[in-house]
Amino acid sequence: MNQGGGFTVNLEGKICTCRRFQLTGIPCGHALAAIWFCNHQSHAYVHLCYKIEAFKKCYEHTVYPVPSPDKWPKTGQNPILPPDANILPGKPKKNRRRDVDEPPLQIAQRQGELVQLCIVANARNLDTGQKNKGGKPPIQNPNKLTLKRRKRREKENVRKARQAAEGGGAGLAEAGGSNT
Repeated sequence: MNQGGGFTVNLEGKICTCRRFQLTGIPCGHALAAIWFCNHQSHAYVHLCYKIEAFKKCYEHTVYPVPSPDKWPKTGQNPILPPDANILPGKPKKNRRRDVDEPPLQIAQRQGELVQLCIVANARNLDTGQKNKGGKPPIQNPNKLTLKRRKRREKENVRKARQAAEGGGAGLAEAGGSNT
């Protein structure tokens, strides 16, 4: 590469300083620019292995299909098995939908890991003092129907809290009377 940031191309040796021409056997953009500048045909600079003659020569003999695995010769060695699945900590990935004839996926999870993950998740929230809230963000410009629903829900929550307080208070009084 020279000072101007360009690349040097040698068409006789089929060489470019970007090295793509030598590695692939197909002219790079710099080589194509040089080929067109010299008014040569770009097909003449493509490696012989990419030509139709090489393809025909490669497949002129009959290619026989490979027999099924049950007809392969037995080697007497242990079969190659896939590696054991490592269950990593964290949120499990979504499994694909299994076909009707496939057995369901069964993954054994250890109790200690699940408890440890819950503790770590809660510790993060305690450090920042923030609480993770799910759901939708509040509506910026609610309409009349939304406001009406919101008031109705608030009234229901107040009513339920009163009933729980009255029911809980009566239960405590009865329990206190039975102890004495």
